[in-house]
Amino acid sequence: MPARCDVSVNGDECTVKVVGEIIDGDVEVVVGELCRALDGAGCRRLVVDLGCALVLEPAALTALARIQEYALSQDIAMRCVHVQPWLRRTLQAANLSTLLGR
Repeated sequence: MPARCDVSVNGDECTVKVVGEIIDGDVEVVVGELCRALDGAGCRRLVVDLGCALVLEPAALTALARIQEYALSQDIAMRCVHVQPWLRRTLQAANLSTLLGR
């Protein structure tokens, strides 16, 4: 199942729900959606909902880290929610647990 992103905005919070498998060319699709959400008017918080993400290849993890760096440079808080246990362990093992937020 190719990845897609559903974006919603509530006040100054943008939520991007990632659905499907983030592999190959889908990584750049997701990065593009996240960048558009970050650059959207008034977005001060970015929430990435990974509850429906079925597969994330290593490039997707790197992309999430890049997006977080970009968000922080724009003074925008970013966190991932609904992270499945396998992905939580992977993020922690890759020293990317800052993506999990609080």
